Amino acid sequence: MAILAGCTAAQTTDPAMSTEEVVAYITTEPTIVEIQAALEKGEVTSEQLVGAYLDRIDAYDDEGPALNAMVYVNSDAVDTAASLDEERRESGSRGPLFGIPVILKDNIDTADMPTSVGSVALGGSTPDEDAFIVTQLRDAGAIILGKANLQEFAYGFATTSSFGGQTLNPYDLSKNPSGSSGGSAVAVAANFAPLAFGTDTGGSIRVPASATSSVGIRPTKGLIGRSGIAPVSTSLDTVGPMATSVSDIASALDLIAGVDDPDDPVALGSDATRPDSYLDALDPDALDGARIVVLDDAFGESPEAEEVNEVMARMEADLVAAGAVVSHISELGFTSESAMQNDWEMEAAFDAYLQDYGPDQEGVTFAEMTRNGGIVTDVSASLQALVGGPDTTDPSYEREVVQPTTAFIDAFSAFMEDNDIDALLYPSAKEAPSALGVSNWGAVNAFLASSAGAPAISFPAGFTSEGLPVGAELVGKQFDEATIIGLAYAYEAAHPQRVRPSTTP
Repeated sequence: MAILAGCTAAQTTDPAMSTEEVVAYITTEPTIVEIQAALEKGEVTSEQLVGAYLDRIDAYDDEGPALNAMVYVNSDAVDTAASLDEERRESGSRGPLFGIPVILKDNIDTADMPTSVGSVALGGSTPDEDAFIVTQLRDAGAIILGKANLQEFAYGFATTSSFGGQTLNPYDLSKNPSGSSGGSAVAVAANFAPLAFGTDTGGSIRVPASATSSVGIRPTKGLIGRSGIAPVSTSLDTVGPMATSVSDIASALDLIAGVDDPDDPVALGSDATRPDSYLDALDPDALDGARIVVLDDAFGESPEAEEVNEVMARMEADLVAAGAVVSHISELGFTSESAMQNDWEMEAAFDAYLQDYGPDQEGVTFAEMTRNGGIVTDVSASLQALVGGPDTTDPSYEREVVQPTTAFIDAFSAFMEDNDIDALLYPSAKEAPSALGVSNWGAVNAFLASSAGAPAISFPAGFTSEGLPVGAELVGKQFDEATIIGLAYAYEAAHPQRVRPSTTP
């Protein structure tokens, strides 16, 4: 990890908590709402929070278990926190994320830190401008604490990269944290920050959240602006929050959802259907009367899947006891015949991203990056296969990609509406996290929501007998994030399953 400047916070005020108490406080995993209340009361300062989180990064990412979740720490984080503390004292808070430290996946552009996309091909380069979501965060007074490792080019499920190396799962250092947002997931699981952001094309937020007993949401495509984020598929890419509680997901969406991004052609801005506050969805009784359908085809039959299935069966019993109306179907009855969208879209989209990156990448192309070596072998082979292939200008793109994708989205929406379904339920992955170096691609269940353009949340369901996390996924109707947030929150409130990893006490 590159630490760009000193990381020890100097106390400038005399708050109620001592430094030692702040360190203990953040490991209780207070929600953002609770942290904000403590900041308002003067019980803690943002500067102290930043110092405590940076101390944990030093202790557990660089030393101790050496999780290797972080690739950069922001040199200005301490000074920014001190400035925000002063602003709070003089004029009050700007909103729910004011003075809150957050971590970004390192494919989200930051003009004051490099954006590597996990690759030596970009490592050390700094873009000209912040991504749209970063501008929103800074304007709201959030503190960008640093950047997290990812699967190189966000292409796969292992969180290993030529620039950042291999990120480890804090629940078992020999296991895969999954990916591609594995660095962000590990960062929140290890309490390096209360909130992180990842990106999700085919499960890259939800599957690592499942593997690290964390919460992650893939919002409906178009709800959050994506400009300034390295692309994989313009059709499928989303960006979303990751945290240790459903409440924090709601707090994050209240800031970033439904804001117009003029540089993202699919962003719906203020036209997106969204509630006044996602925090209003946090109803402990939300499960009572909820119509939930379990998708049986999303469960595994291998010996490795047995314990995951047992965890999900216990969850189902709890849902029924809470008043949910739970039914089962074996399959949806319709499928998408579309080719993988990134096969058609990634090269051109990445070239366009590089053109906007700034002088550090002037004239560089996706094809050159994949040819020049250094990229993780599996990723390099996959990316090279995309070079020179059919793209969105090909006449067959509309027929082979757009039409079947649209048909699947329409069929899924009709299925949910016609059957009055609040959410589909299944395990985020059919099996517990695999060993390092072993792909869990075949166990991933995340592609349904991606193809349907629908919101999906992964949240802790329990653990296997070996202490490996199991995540459950709820998929809702388009722009109905509030419903699945409410259902996940109600389960979390009645049956809290999150347990902090023993490697990062």
